[in-house]
Amino acid sequence: MKSKILIILIILTTLSSNILADEGNDKKKTLDWYLNLGVNIGGSMPVPLPEEVRKINDYNPKINPHIGISTIY
Repeated sequence: MKSKILIILIILTTLSSNILADEGNDKKKTLDWYLNLGVNIGGSMPVPLPEEVRKINDYNPKINPHIGISTIY
C-alpha cells in the first residue's frame, strides 16, 4: 500500500515539474504590474468563543482601506 502511494507521488511530481517548466519562447523579459485595492470591515474570532467575549456590548467597525502594488519579473 505504501509503495503504491510512493509511486503515485513520484509520478505526480514528475508530471507537475513538466507543467511548470519554462518553455523558453519569451525572447523579452517584461514586468507585470498588479494593483490591489480593497476594504476590510470587521475582524475574526476564534471558533470556541472565550468567556470574555460571549456578550458584545457595542460594535464600532472602522473602514480599513488597503492599497497594494505587486510586480512579477
